Amino acid sequence: MIRFLAFSLSRAWQGFWRNGAMSLAATATMTLMLLLLSGFFIVQNGLLAGLQFVEQKVEVVADLRATASDAEIEQLRLRIGALPEVRDVAFVSREAALQRFQEARAAQGEEDLTSYLDANPLHASLEVKLRDPSDFAAVTDALRADPLVERVKNITDLVTRVLTVTEFLRTAGVVILAIIGAIVLFIIINTIRLAVVARAEEIEVMRLVGASDAF
Repeated sequence: MIRFLAFSLSRAWQGFWRNGAMSLAATATMTLMLLLLSGFFIVQNGLLAGLQFVEQKVEVVADLRATASDAEIEQLRLRIGALPEVRDVAFVSREAALQRFQEARAAQGEEDLTSYLDANPLHASLEVKLRDPSDFAAVTDALRADPLVERVKNITDLVTRVLTVTEFLRTAGVVILAIIGAIVLFIIINTIRLAVVARAEEIEVMRLVGASDAF
């Protein structure tokens, strides 16, 4: 068996160099096609990772009433965090919200208008990160039903746009990958067929002298 395998490999190597131009062309074609397919597969995985990152940025923000105590806010945070649709809940105090606003204005090179106010106009809030953006309605309803919540920011349009774009890109990626895969398979099969046709006479001679199909 080992001798037969060694002999077959030796004959294959000799046949490869006997038709060097055709063999190199066939090998290069198949290599390039496989690299093309692998490259697009990597690009698609990167695209999917990017889409998942964008989806994770979608969050529901609920402004809390000024009368809510720290203990009540913590209980609300735990209740919302226990929902199956929720990935994480962060509490943002009024002071932290004001600091964010001031830093954002400074980064944009704009004047901090809050310096003219006697009191902090911003609300404390809960920032709720979702496991799936499509679950925002259930989380929004749960927040609005709580008496500690004064207002929940409406992100319906944002979520709709995000889901529409991500779903389209996912579907397009799968379709393009399938098309490229079919094209690559077609080219590889025809390349192998051309290589066999180019050696048809040699193969026929080998059969006449007793070579098996496996050989």
